[in-house]
Amino acid sequence: MDKKFPDEWTQEQFLREKERLEKEGVKVLLVDTILSPIEKADTIVYNPFELQKEPEGSVFVFYCDSGKATQDRLKEYRAKFPKHHCLSLRGGRGYWRKNMQLLPEIEAADELPKGEGEDYTEHLDRFVKCLKEERFYDAHEALEEVWFPRRFEDDMEMKLIKGFINAAVSFELTKRGRPNPATKAWGNYEKYRPLLEKFTSLNTPYYVRLALRVETMREDRITL
Repeated sequence: MDKKFPDEWTQEQFLREKERLEKEGVKVLLVDTILSPIEKADTIVYNPFELQKEPEGSVFVFYCDSGKATQDRLKEYRAKFPKHHCLSLRGGRGYWRKNMQLLPEIEAADELPKGEGEDYTEHLDRFVKCLKEERFYDAHEALEEVWFPRRFEDDMEMKLIKGFINAAVSFELTKRGRPNPATKAWGNYEKYRPLLEKFTSLNTPYYVRLALRVETMREDRITL
């Protein structure tokens, strides 16, 4: 029963599709297979007997620590629940981002609390414009103007900006047909991405929207 569904969803896809499908009357459940709930997320513990009682056509998104175990068990889940759609949560609980789970709509980022510091809107706007136009080298340059003069500072905001620069570098390398260096550069983005949850600045709402954008772009590129 899963012809119209992929094997897995990212967190961003889960949030978006859950909202869309539930407006259409389709139930979407985030299923905990490791007895470890996700903070502030609505999850249910894996119980085959209870899940079989859910309405036909419901969507079950199973999660574990990393996403690998639930991905490996998809065939088993689909055999147990032939009247439901079974998917795995990519990255599992370990890659769930609290800020993202609060933002099923990107515009809600504007409601996040803002801290102090410099306003980098001009540079961030240029970065996004370049991403949209697939001018990834220029996107890298737009934020490097902010990061480079402060690159030696032990500052979480500068490290996060370095992460976004690496995301742009990853896209440029992918565009040039260099998948291995692109993956390495993306790993640097992922290294700094968790900092978004550890500080606030004047630019925090923009950073949240930007993280959603680059992660969606990455997902689109690796599934082509």
